[in-house]
Amino acid sequence: MDVTRPSLLLRIRDANDQDAWQSFYGIYRPLLVRYGRATGLCADDADDLAQQVMSVVHQKIDAFEYNPKSGRFRGWLHTLVCNRSSNLKRGRGVANRAQEKVAAQERRREEDQVTPDQIFNQLWMQEHLWHCLKQLELEVEATTFQVFQQVVFEEQSAAKVADELGVTVQNVHTIKWRLTKRVGELMKDLVGEELD
Repeated sequence: MDVTRPSLLLRIRDANDQDAWQSFYGIYRPLLVRYGRATGLCADDADDLAQQVMSVVHQKIDAFEYNPKSGRFRGWLHTLVCNRSSNLKRGRGVANRAQEKVAAQERRREEDQVTPDQIFNQLWMQEHLWHCLKQLELEVEATTFQVFQQVVFEEQSAAKVADELGVTVQNVHTIKWRLTKRVGELMKDLVGEELD
């Protein structure tokens, strides 16, 4: 990973730094779209939401002060996406059917006691983890990543994975430990102090 997230925030202040903007877009656009969909927007509106938030970030990133003690980027982005989402829903005059769908989702969310803040925070962590896993996959051999994937995500036994991929059980445990540690490092590099 070539930049840590705080340095990425500094780099995107330069509108001409295409690499920085491409990295930023790759990390945060999926989060914004998923948040829009999770809060009841249709696919097109969720795409519009992501585009509007990206535009606002582009316009206002110079005014954002990265200081984990007083104002975290996650909070600033969360405020932007919530405000834009509300404006989009209000401005579009959502059709009755869409309103009914949103109301049904709101009821389910209330029943499950899942708030938009919780959705945002969950998606925040998922998108950053996904980004780190893509980076990890580029760093290690294919078999090593496959061992990690099968043991951690597919929850297969170490013995089964070892047998299937032709490695020892000890190798499976070592790979799991080593790559879990590396994912933690990548997450720390990417989200810094906002990991908690």
